[in-house]
Amino acid sequence: MNILQMVEQKAIFPRKVSTAKGGEYHSACPACAGEDRFHIWPAQGEDGTFWCRGCDQGGDAVKYLRIYEGMSCGAAHAALGRACVSTTCPKIDSCLKGKGNGGKRNEGNTAAPAKPRLQNWKPGAAECPGGLWREHAWKIVEAAHATLLASPEKLAYLAGRGLPLEAVQKNRLGWLEKDTYRAREAWGLPTELREDGKPKKLWLPKGIFIPYLIDGELHRLRIRRDELQKPTDARYYWVPGSGNDVVVINPGARAFVVIESDLDGLMVDHAAGDLVGVIPLGTSDAKPKETAAQILDAAISILVALDFEPRKNQKTGQMENPGGKAAKWWCATYPQARRWPVPTEKDPGEAYAAGVDIRAWILAGLPPAMTVQSKAQATKDAPESPMSFDPQKMQQQINDTFSRVTSQAPKGAQEWLVRHRPDVLQHLAQADKAVDAAFEAGDEGAVVKALNAWERYYLRAWQRYNERPPVIEVDEPVSNTG
Repeated sequence: MNILQMVEQKAIFPRKVSTAKGGEYHSACPACAGEDRFHIWPAQGEDGTFWCRGCDQGGDAVKYLRIYEGMSCGAAHAALGRACVSTTCPKIDSCLKGKGNGGKRNEGNTAAPAKPRLQNWKPGAAECPGGLWREHAWKIVEAAHATLLASPEKLAYLAGRGLPLEAVQKNRLGWLEKDTYRAREAWGLPTELREDGKPKKLWLPKGIFIPYLIDGELHRLRIRRDELQKPTDARYYWVPGSGNDVVVINPGARAFVVIESDLDGLMVDHAAGDLVGVIPLGTSDAKPKETAAQILDAAISILVALDFEPRKNQKTGQMENPGGKAAKWWCATYPQARRWPVPTEKDPGEAYAAGVDIRAWILAGLPPAMTVQSKAQATKDAPESPMSFDPQKMQQQINDTFSRVTSQAPKGAQEWLVRHRPDVLQHLAQADKAVDAAFEAGDEGAVVKALNAWERYYLRAWQRYNERPPVIEVDEPVSNTG
């Protein structure tokens, strides 16, 4: 039985979306529900492979049975009629059926508990550019900005990426028409020598200039290269001398979205900057420095929207996703963070091009305390209703309730619900929608009633987590033969 058939046994019927790789199917996830977030390639491997955008889990049929059926490794292999002898298994060193080194392992029908959240990570101090660098960098930023404003072709390209003229001017985006070279020493950079002993020049490649300011000062300059010499060349070029802080767009926001691409980050800010702040990392491996970390510590919600790009590791044969791997660090470090990839395509830029409503995607990821904020803003100047509905008052009540409930959430509860109680998650999602609907209807009594139910459901979910059966570890019996 392959993964596609296993999913269908749960009354979930995936639809075929592509004939590539022997066929690709999409459906709701057996654990975290959703729509079309669960991807299946039934022709890959022995019994197919899978990947879920919501759970950020993927692998072969063995891993499917371990995650979604709660089986042990040995039980999963037995159910598939396989021998547990894989030399690429990540558990081989501790598995008695592998190399034989052995140790304890989880048995029964309970999945392994989630790893504890990171406690010892300390953000480092940021390095800022020097005065000479800022002076010369700003001059070329201004010149490139003027060039871009006079380039209809490039303005049209950016508009197609969700960055119209208004966003171009706000962010001082620019266009450099050809590769340019400057003396490193004039920019305050140390001298570097080429192989022939001559001083190296500071290279500024042809492309779109993306400057970032912190406290009104130019901190970082990246260039989206227009031409690549080799397919392996990085598309985004970090101009030497730039500061290394993680830039926070709209630092006064109460929720934030973590994104890889600089242009994608600016597009999300243009579409939903009144709802969230944006943190464009430039690379999935970047970590916040002290200032950014302080801002994130105070956030109500952090949506980790790093790229969704599953691929097979040619050495291990396992599916991997660098953006998903990096997202685990964010979710482990910040309790209010959740993985929130775009509903389709690889990243927000591609999703926008495919017709995804970016603002609606952001709103769908925010908790009720945040989703009503835009509605309150939209109605604050409207004529008072006969019921005297006060949106600001109701928003504050929702905020207070949300803070009270989240402060009581046990560590690991959300992960456990995703894996083991999708039915509870569905009730919680319905409660979320009820609060939003009551607020939108302008009915104070309905808001209070829905909010009370929302709080009751969540507290009951925490209670169920605390009452879950313990994970029992047993020693694998050792054969006396041989």
